[in-house]
Amino acid sequence: MNTVIIPFLPTHILGIFVKWTQGGQVGAIISVFLKVLIMIIALHLLMLILQLIK
Repeated sequence: MNTVIIPFLPTHILGIFVKWTQGGQVGAIISVFLKVLIMIIALHLLMLILQLIK
């Protein structure tokens, strides 16, 4: 079963992005992704700084 599902995963993801584009939601979704990415980077840096201090 995994040998069938895995090759179709990129096609499924492409379909999701096409649906977002047609619905006009790309700007809002990219904005949320960017905020999450910035938060992840900031928390990584904070964790590194805390480990360096100790």
